[in-house]
Amino acid sequence: QGALELAEPPALRTKPYVDQDWCSLVQQDWEPLPLGRGFEVRLPWHADAPLGGDRAVLRMEGGRAFGLGDHQTTQGVVSFLERVMPNMQGCRMLDYGTGSGILALVAASLGASVALGVDVDPPSVASARRNLEMNPLPPGARVEMFEGPEDFADCPGFAGGLASEHGPFDIVVANILRRPLVELAPALAAAARPGALLAMTGVRSDMGDFKILQDAYGSAFEDLREVLLEDNWLLVEGRRRQD
Repeated sequence: QGALELAEPPALRTKPYVDQDWCSLVQQDWEPLPLGRGFEVRLPWHADAPLGGDRAVLRMEGGRAFGLGDHQTTQGVVSFLERVMPNMQGCRMLDYGTGSGILALVAASLGASVALGVDVDPPSVASARRNLEMNPLPPGARVEMFEGPEDFADCPGFAGGLASEHGPFDIVVANILRRPLVELAPALAAAARPGALLAMTGVRSDMGDFKILQDAYGSAFEDLREVLLEDNWLLVEGRRRQD
């Protein structure tokens, strides 16, 4: 009464508490998520029927791994893939920092012959593999998820090994954060063939991140440019130099 400066004590009443299945209650309000122009993400409790139109359904378990499609950066990379891949059918794609594996699955659906996901977090890799099992692949497409090294010094050799065995890659994407992106510049360069396309996000337009990535990637990649996403997130695109 004193804290709220009330003239009289407030009237209090009680009501019976009815326990509920709060998980189910939340799930009922979580609609399938449109992703890019051509996809929608469905979680385990969503019905099989699509929202309508020609959107392809991606089934995701909705665990702790990043990348359900509800973040601006995931949407940005999917839009990039939808834009460039019609002219790159049969390409080989690497997603470094794959999280849920959603970008590799999108690339396979758009026509990649090989789409690999890499993450340093073992639970994320396990989640990505479960998501892979839930989504039938187009004929001829191959998607695999790998656990990468935690030490940045080991990443160029690891990425180069993936390129030797499965690539080199025509498209390299990374949706992480600024510091790991800077540290991963030699690794992404090692994975990309000359002329390969690069797309990075997880960085901000209001924190000077583009200039920092320009400095880190300029020696190996050219035509670096920034694409503004919602809420000051950035997508940085480039092309592997012809060595």
